[in-house]
Amino acid sequence: KKYYVNNDEFFFTSVTASADNGFLITGAVQTTTPGYNGHPFSAAYLLKTDANGNKLWDKRFYKSNLDETQVGQKIIQDSVTKKIIIVGTQDVGTTQYSNIMILDSLGNLLVQKGANGLLGNILSDVIKLNDGNYLASGVYIHPEHIINSYTTDKSYLVKFDINGSQIFS
Repeated sequence: KKYYVNNDEFFFTSVTASADNGFLITGAVQTTTPGYNGHPFSAAYLLKTDANGNKLWDKRFYKSNLDETQVGQKIIQDSVTKKIIIVGTQDVGTTQYSNIMILDSLGNLLVQKGANGLLGNILSDVIKLNDGNYLASGVYIHPEHIINSYTTDKSYLVKFDINGSQIFS
């Protein structure tokens, strides 16, 4: 399937089966609206399809400033509450921070966490644990450790509950 909306450009990073046998797909949409320094900006994107891939609805999650973008990297749906969990990254100016979004089953944003940098810089995967909580993995960009003028990256884990409250990192 191909999905088009105006001249916007989409890229998908993760797909999961939804609780109703359809699919939930996340990634980003790059709009034609100029943002930071005249460049297009990206909004996190959620697409809901039926079992045959036919689009049912979609949602875009914009930041408040045009120079702030975000991308969904991994998506899952809680089998009990039907809440949708998207982890990823967001840019705030020139700084990259992790992003956790908790949505209801219709894609309405309930909770968004991570803009303060306390959850690392990029979250790229998430799983549900046997205790009902979630574990996301990603990267912490280590600004104090520089090799040949480049910052280094460290592995990062964060455990959180269905409401996005951090248990440990």
